[in-house]
Amino acid sequence: MIPTPLETPPLKGSFRHVVFADSTWMGRRPLNLAALPVSPPMGSTLPPEARSFVEWLFAQSGLNLSCYREDTLARRLPACLRMLRVHSVAGARKVLEENRGLLESAIGSLVIGVTSFFRDPAVFEFLTNHALPQLSESNRILRIWSLGCSDGQEIYSIAMLLAEMGCLDRAELLGTDCRIEAFRHARRGIYSRREIESLPPVLLRQFFTAAGDAWELNQQVRSAVHWRTADATHMIEPGAWDLIVCRNLAMYLTPMCSTELWRNLSNGLRPGGFLVVGKAEHLGIAGLRPVASCIFQKNPRLNGTML
Repeated sequence: MIPTPLETPPLKGSFRHVVFADSTWMGRRPLNLAALPVSPPMGSTLPPEARSFVEWLFAQSGLNLSCYREDTLARRLPACLRMLRVHSVAGARKVLEENRGLLESAIGSLVIGVTSFFRDPAVFEFLTNHALPQLSESNRILRIWSLGCSDGQEIYSIAMLLAEMGCLDRAELLGTDCRIEAFRHARRGIYSRREIESLPPVLLRQFFTAAGDAWELNQQVRSAVHWRTADATHMIEPGAWDLIVCRNLAMYLTPMCSTELWRNLSNGLRPGGFLVVGKAEHLGIAGLRPVASCIFQKNPRLNGTML
């Protein structure tokens, strides 16, 4: 049986790096995109039998199909069938009902996360030279959230930059993803040679140690990030954040749900905070101005309402 989303323990004492978002922000307004009145799209790209299977599969993991773009899921469905070694959705459901341990992998094949260390050098150049130094000028705790964090490489990349700046001890970092397999991989902090190919050699030597054929991230950086499973369409809004990274997640959502997601992420940013998005994602939010490729900054005087 697929595990339920991992619960965050009650907030106790003083934590150097970790913020427990559920404990801190349970009183905040829920970000519940699944409650929006979204109907299946006209001319659905999923045939009825396939749609029924995907809806059943999503329900097993607590995901609401009505918020997800069916054309994107339709393109990923053959990969799910190949992973299960079947030729039909009927065969896929039979396999999953008989072996529920495969549910996580099946969901992961449909809502796949693609990431890497320091992905898109221009983005990390701006974070290194402008955003993070600007945010660190204050003496307060820096709060950074990676939404749809996949296997954790992006939030760990930011953690390494903060360590280089001497700011990691006053940063709270959170990574969330709806895929439990991704969450577990990220928390382990062990990556294959292929996964560390984009890592600058100096950082590999500084923050990693060889572990057989893989590389293990050091304890300082691993302990700096707190992880939890969460569906972007149905979660508690944790704000206020100095930096939110949400790249190539909205591409899976319907226009109505992606619009609501951007609105809530904007509202969750601290004035002057930054939002990092994917290359193909376009925002229309009054109060967020583009400052670099894929990066927006919140105007301190505006509230993030939609244009």
